[in-house]
Amino acid sequence: MTTSKSHNRSFTYILKTLFFVLLFSNYQFVEAQFRESYFERGYKEIRKQNYTKAVEYLNYSIDDRHYYQAYFFRGFAKFQLNDLWGSEADLTKCIDEISNHKDALHYRAIVRSQLSDYEAAFKDFEKAIRYDSTNEEIYLNRAISLLSLENYEAAIADCNRAQALNKKDLKSLSIRAIAETELGDFELALLDFNKVLKEEPLNALALTHRASCLRQMGRYEEAEADITFILLKDSLNIDALLQLGFLENEKENFEKALKVFNQVLDLSPYHTIALFNRGVLRTSAKNYQGALADYNEVLKTNRNNVSVYFNRALLKQKMNKLDEALSDLDKVIELLPNFTNAYLARAQIKRSLNDIGGAEKDVQLADDIKMVNAEMAEKGISDKQLASIMKTLKLASTPSNKSKEEDQPNKQYVPVVLRPFFHLVPTHFVHQLNNYYLQENQRSTTELMGLITSSEEVNLEAMQSKLDSLQSTKWQKKLTNSDYLKRGILYTQNESYNLAFNDFDTVIHLNPENMLAYFGRANTRLKLKEVLEEFEEPQQMLQGGKVIEVKDSTLKEAHSYQSIIQDYQKAIELDVSFAYAYYNLAYAQNKNNQIQASLASLNKAISSKPNFAEAHFNRGLTYLFLKDNAKACADLSKAGELGIKDAYSIIARYCSN
Repeated sequence: MTTSKSHNRSFTYILKTLFFVLLFSNYQFVEAQFRESYFERGYKEIRKQNYTKAVEYLNYSIDDRHYYQAYFFRGFAKFQLNDLWGSEADLTKCIDEISNHKDALHYRAIVRSQLSDYEAAFKDFEKAIRYDSTNEEIYLNRAISLLSLENYEAAIADCNRAQALNKKDLKSLSIRAIAETELGDFELALLDFNKVLKEEPLNALALTHRASCLRQMGRYEEAEADITFILLKDSLNIDALLQLGFLENEKENFEKALKVFNQVLDLSPYHTIALFNRGVLRTSAKNYQGALADYNEVLKTNRNNVSVYFNRALLKQKMNKLDEALSDLDKVIELLPNFTNAYLARAQIKRSLNDIGGAEKDVQLADDIKMVNAEMAEKGISDKQLASIMKTLKLASTPSNKSKEEDQPNKQYVPVVLRPFFHLVPTHFVHQLNNYYLQENQRSTTELMGLITSSEEVNLEAMQSKLDSLQSTKWQKKLTNSDYLKRGILYTQNESYNLAFNDFDTVIHLNPENMLAYFGRANTRLKLKEVLEEFEEPQQMLQGGKVIEVKDSTLKEAHSYQSIIQDYQKAIELDVSFAYAYYNLAYAQNKNNQIQASLASLNKAISSKPNFAEAHFNRGLTYLFLKDNAKACADLSKAGELGIKDAYSIIARYCSN
């Protein structure tokens, strides 16, 4: 039984304090002081590792094109939140302003490396070294990138350079030891690990990887001692738990190994290394459905992972899902054309499907590839070059420890669901109003309306009092069009849906051009639709907080997604700039499986309101569904920047590799 290797990419990067000189006239100096105060707050939040708050403060400084340092620090904060796409964009803006900004070049190199854009990353490393050749941290981080590429000799060379610049640097010794372990130079690796631990006995990185080295040497008791020592100090250390899982697996204690990987996944539900290895163990235990679920989860975030497709193909073969197994092996060969085992496995499945000619062709292809590999070896191709041809893509880990990191949104479990739609509410019933609407041609006759989602609070007591007033007999003959609209909105909040529809219909009858009536009716229909879908019995629904009997066929026809969409489209026809109507329309279209139409509506919402955080978030999820990760990650980054903290958890899951 095989396990996946894990490289630790998480290191503490030390930011140097930057000093600013203000060279402005008196008026400009006042402006600069205002921006500087927000900048300083952002910088202080970074020092406190409160990165979302740092982004919020730095946003205030970002509009001054001369204030490039705000881009740098916001890029750093986004990097810490695993928002690699957003981080790269901010660091690039900083470098566009000052091309020799050594810190920005250094960190952009790190970010690009983690985005697997290695060519651009190494160009940035070279430039950073040109401007700051005595900074051992640059060599160290380049060594880490080289580890990811399995170029262990070059990684060791960079660690040696870092050591030459600072012989007391323990991080470079640790990274060199990791590279030596990968090369099989276990004794050299142990010497380096021991040097580190002599100076820092509690160094978790060195202890964890020394345990890995000892495990690979077959010195299981010593490896277990290191792991136990770490877990006594930190029982939730994911890297140590992974090593324990690998160790138990190698000792053939499969049940214990499975228990450990389950523990890792309790702490970090999307940890792909743990999922992959649990899938292997579940396959061995003949828990095929569980194994399939694990492999499927890994592929959500690692769509081009050869190892997972290959293992899943073999699993599906065991489950007699031969056509699906064949499809997975086709994907393996597409990604890695020289993988002989994939051809042989595909040949076996083709035989089972009575495709004898196809099977024979695959066996011949496998033989041809083996011959080419042998010829390359005879011509002096190195083992490293041969391994490069045959290597599979690495698994990426997302160590989001939900038990320890409640204050860091990128390290929390967040379900991948759309942000809710907006509905209307009179402004004085909202505790804190961030969104509002007043149509240009109705300003003299229409009250300012608030827009809130189901997650925002309203003053229910004041709302009920106003509703009681509008319902009283003495006011019935004096109700204006605006009163009917307001009462319809309040009825919706009170879950009195039929009464709400009556009032919206009255408004539309009195004024067919009242955009808010169509918008409000669509919102009520959408809210009712979601309520109905929550009940198992289609004949039941909520009315004023009570369950009552209804005629389901009538409701379905009157409040179908199509009728909801038509009302939103009518609202947009009456006000083509109303961003919230486009947003709600997109929400309804998405629920109705009109994904492309939903995407088009979100584009219009963002065109009308460029900093529409919820629209960026939902468009990001839509792109994610369409498997366009580049656009998805860019939108989620923008949503996080605009204040939606949940975006960072999803970025950590889908955008960190």
